[in-house]
Order: sequence, then C-alpha cells, then structure tokens
Amino acid sequence: MKKIVFGIILSIICFYNVYAKDISYSMNKYSTEIFNYIEKAYNTDLKEDGYILGGSVYKEDVDKNDHSGDYQVILVKYDKNDKLVWKYTFGNTKDDYIDYLTYSYNEEGQIDGYLIVTEETYDVSEPNLSGNSVIIKIDFDGKLVYERRIDEGHIKKIIPTKDESSNVDGYISILDTQSGASLIKYSKDFSVIFRRDFNDISISDITIINNDSKLVGYAIIVGNNLISVDSTLSNDIVITDISKYDTYNLSEANNGFILYGITSEVKLDKGDSSYYLINYNNNQEVWETIGETTASKTDKIILLPILKDNNIKEYFLLYKNENDSSYEVVKVNLDGEVLKKVKKIRNSYYVFENFYSNGTTIYFVGQINCPDDDSCEYDNNSLYLVSDEDKVIEVKDDASTNVMAICTIVFIVLLGGVIIIRKKKRK
Repeated sequence: MKKIVFGIILSIICFYNVYAKDISYSMNKYSTEIFNYIEKAYNTDLKEDGYILGGSVYKEDVDKNDHSGDYQVILVKYDKNDKLVWKYTFGNTKDDYIDYLTYSYNEEGQIDGYLIVTEETYDVSEPNLSGNSVIIKIDFDGKLVYERRIDEGHIKKIIPTKDESSNVDGYISILDTQSGASLIKYSKDFSVIFRRDFNDISISDITIINNDSKLVGYAIIVGNNLISVDSTLSNDIVITDISKYDTYNLSEANNGFILYGITSEVKLDKGDSSYYLINYNNNQEVWETIGETTASKTDKIILLPILKDNNIKEYFLLYKNENDSSYEVVKVNLDGEVLKKVKKIRNSYYVFENFYSNGTTIYFVGQINCPDDDSCEYDNNSLYLVSDEDKVIEVKDDASTNVMAICTIVFIVLLGGVIIIRKKKRK
C-alpha cells in the first residue's frame, strides 16, 4: 500500500511540475484597464493583509472640445486570498492617470494610508491647464482622507525620507516645472522644507544614498549625468556620464545605491543588449554586473529590493527577453552575483508594468491585451498575476508530453509491481 501511495504522489508531482500555472486576476469591468503600481496593504493594526494596486481605467466616451475619452485613476485592494476588498476611483472628464503610489505616515512615522499622485483633474468643458499635481490620501478602508494640491509643479516621483533615527520624516520628490525641473523636500503634511531648481534641464530619477542603511544623501540623474548630493540637496558631485547606456534607473542599497538598466556594450550569441547593475558607494564603483541574457531596450526593467528586518537581503530583477518575448525574473545577491532565474513567463498577451515579491511569491501587475487575430469581450484588461512557484518552469509542449509519458509509465510499472508482489504473497 505504501508503494501505491508513493506511485500516486510521484505521478502528481510529475503532473504538477510540468503543468503548474500562475493565477491571473482582472477587474474585467471596463473596456480598457491597466495597473501600474503594487504595494503591500495594511490594516489598522499595521498588519500586512494583502496588496494595493494602482492604475487607470477607461470609464466612458466623452465628446467635448475634441476630447473623446475619459480615463480615471483607480486604486484597489486585494486580500491575501487574492479577493477584491475595495475599489477607489478618481477623476473628472479629463484623462486622469496615476503618476506615483506610495504610503502616507502619521506623526509617529507609522504608515496610516496610501498616497496617490496624479495631475489635477477638471471637466473638459471648462479646461484647466495648470498641469500641477494633486496628492490624494486614502485610508486603510479605501476612504478618501484628503486631496492636496501641489502648486510647485507636476510630481514625477516621490519617495519617503528618514531622519537620523530612521523614522520617516517626509518625502523627496522630482517635479517638472515651467522652467525645467525641481527637487523638493516635503514634510509629512506636504509643507515645503527646502527646494532646489534645475533650469532648462530634466531630472529622470532619484534614490536615497544610504550608509549602513541610514540616509546620507541622494543620487540623481540630471540630464546625462549621475550626480550625488547631500541630505540638504547641496554639495554636488558628478559620478559619471550615463549617456553610454540605453536606459538607466536608480534603486536603493544598504550602502550607497544601485544604477541599473539596459546596455548595448555586451557580447551575446543572440541579441545586442542586456541588463547591467552597478553598485556605487562613496561615489565610487563597488561592483558591476552585466547580464548574459538578451534584454529588450524598449520594455521596462525593474530592480526590486527584497527586505528583511528593514535591510535589503537581495534583489529581484525583472526584464523582457528579446529573443522569445518572455518575461524573466532573476535573483541577485548584495555582491551583484546573479544567483538563479526564479521565473520565466511566456505569454504574448501580458504586459508587466510592475511587480512585488516577498522572496517566494511574486505579484505582477500590468495589462492583458486582446490579440489582433482574436475576438475578445475586452480590449485591454488590467492584469494581476500571482506566481507562487519558487522554481522556473520552462518546459516545451513536446517535452511536457514526454515527461508526462515517463511519469505515467513509472506509475504503471510501480503499480503493476505492487500487484504482482501481493499476488505472489497470497499464493
């Protein structure tokens, strides 16, 4: 009997390893939807209880002043069982999109809700072309707390900052302005603490510079230069010219920061570009990693720090393989070593905009597109993909058939052997 049970388990394992699938969810309520952001969700006891997803939905046709559509910002919460808990939408007849999503904090520096950054909305029949941002605070139950207008410009990115005791004391933000770009340090209630203007030049990214996980300054991409500044946005140091890279982004590190993106300065058997990661500390390069897999220049690449006890323990890197159009996730340690590929998803319908992982389960957000040669009830649906596999499943259809056949044969042989042995014992 034990051998029979073992055979059944073996057969199930074979079937599971070949045909294991990820689970995708969609709002499936509007004709066009997309999720761009994902963050952990909390309850009033500050316990993690799901995920917050932010994006936009196409609500209805609007025919005013040559304006044909009405997109609205959407924020939804899924619980740990991936069930929809609540939904919040924002916007007038103007097209409204989410520009950034982060947390709000109370006076003690604890998370007390979620912040949506979007452009100020209006009715298209009465245009308001200010282009300034509005900050929308939503509580843990999905209720509006406030809408706060930002008069300084249009926020592109905003991230929490910490004081010397590692308590959140406000935000640092990149803004597009009429004269160029600005960096502004806000308090937790969005009063301006200090500001630095950059005329006739753009700022594309910013991240915190840490020393032993404590904030000591900021790394900023200004035009084609990667520079560092101190915590007061002063004392510029030009680190390097980044124009040689195809794309460039910044991410936090326990010590220093990470510059990453796509580079064509690689030698590959197939393809002409791959990813790169560079750790800088004290304005000097500590290590550099160049990928050995082709990566798309036109699709998003995202480096996600995986935290443990408020420190980064490793990174997950998401990119699109240009050879087969699959999305891949690799695990990278703190020394820049690519440890293994943890996920490969072949699906031409999916477009991933962002992702989150706790180190095992991976949550992807983006959009599901209806194929050109297919007839769907939707045009573009929002995508929420939950992948709880900790191994890469990369089996072709013919290989799947072969593996299943082998598993079936093994099971039949084991079962047959048990039956024969039992018959002999009876005799």
